[in-house]
Formats: sequence, structure tokens, C-alpha cells
Amino acid sequence: MNPSNGGIANPGAERSDHTSDGGTLVPSNRLSYRGKRAVDWTVLALVAIPALLVVAVAALAILCEDGRPVLFRQVRIGLRGRPFALLKLRTMTTSAAPDSEIPDAACITRVGRVLRRLSVDELPQLLNVAKGEMSLVGPRPHLPDRARRYRSRETMRLAALPGLTGLAQTIGRNRLDWDTRTEHDLVYVATQSLRLDLAILLRSCWVVLSGKGLYGHPRDANAGPRPRTTVTVRESRTRSSGSAN
Repeated sequence: MNPSNGGIANPGAERSDHTSDGGTLVPSNRLSYRGKRAVDWTVLALVAIPALLVVAVAALAILCEDGRPVLFRQVRIGLRGRPFALLKLRTMTTSAAPDSEIPDAACITRVGRVLRRLSVDELPQLLNVAKGEMSLVGPRPHLPDRARRYRSRETMRLAALPGLTGLAQTIGRNRLDWDTRTEHDLVYVATQSLRLDLAILLRSCWVVLSGKGLYGHPRDANAGPRPRTTVTVRESRTRSSGSAN
């Protein structure tokens, strides 16, 4: 493994790392619809200035309460196993564990609670979208350690760019367990389309404003609503080829 990329396979390398059950970490194909990147840039152009103003105010609040740093960078795994530095506004104290997917409530600052409630802390990820490391809609990116433990079916999450929001976030957000989130992510990868992305973006606005599903992070496998469809790799490829037209 290459320590410089967190031990995750480089899509350009001849070899690849493997999941805990022996499956390859890097999917063999990319599933997306034509024009997805154009949608990202269109929305970015519309929200760039308002988002910059909101981030500036939030950054000032962070500085006044808890000092520097304002931004929080964390290595996440993106398309086909490629690692990248995910950006967020810092909402936790500097003593908080840097590599945890489940936040410690005791470490969240007062400003951080407000930023998390409104999802303002995620706005710097628009830079990740602009750089092509993320899309507005897609599976949320995981930490390298979790990606190394993917089972074979879970690797299909890596066939799409990770998203600022996604299908799982509009259905249950943090109250979903990991397995249920994965099933929703696989449904999205197999059925993604312009219409679905627009619906997820609109639904995400409502979820953020309502605060629905903000708290939770359940660890048991039975929490949260299950998706109606279980998608196989074969079904994913079939639907992808049909949606490309």
C-alpha cells in the first residue's frame, strides 16, 4: 500500500487493494449520466457568491469563539478509490479526534452546533465540487479506514463521484445505520439521472431547514428505513447503459 494515499488503491495503478471479503476496492466502470458535471457548474455559478458570504460570516464566528484553524481538512475516498482532502468549517474543538465519522457531542463548539444545524459547515465542499473531486449529489465519501473494510457490493459506491448530499441524506440522514445508507447509495449509483439529482437537491433544502435526521448516528443494523430496491452490480450496469442515452 502507498502510505501517501491512505492505503487506498490508485485507479491508475496496475495493482489494487482489496476489501475485507476479498473484493477489489476499485470498481471497473464509472456510472453517471451525461451533463452531470454541467449541472454542478450551473448550481455553483448560482450559489457561489451567497455561499462565500455565509462562509465568511461563519469563519469570523469560529475565530471569535475558538480561534484558528477555521477550516477542517480530512482525507476521504472518492471516485474509484482516489483519496482527496475534504473541506469543512471546523465545528469541534482542536482536541477532538480527527479521524472519527461519528462526532463527539461534547467536543462540538457553540458556533459549531449552529453551523451543523444549518449544514453551513459543509459549504467549503463546494470547492471540492469545483475541483472535480466531488459532485453536488452522490454517495457521501468515507474515511480510508472504512473504505478498506468495504465488502464487494459496497465498492460500487466508488463508481460515482461522492456528493455534497445524496439519496440517503434525504431519506434518513444521520439516523440511518451504515448498511442502510449503503443500500440507498447503491440505488442512487444505479439509477442516477438529471431528474433524480434535481429532486435530491430540492429535498435536501427541506431536510436542512427542518433539521430532520440531524441527530442519530445509530450503530445497530436495524435502525432507519430500508430502501425498497436492492441493486446488484449487473443491474447497475444495465441501468447505467440505458440512462446514458
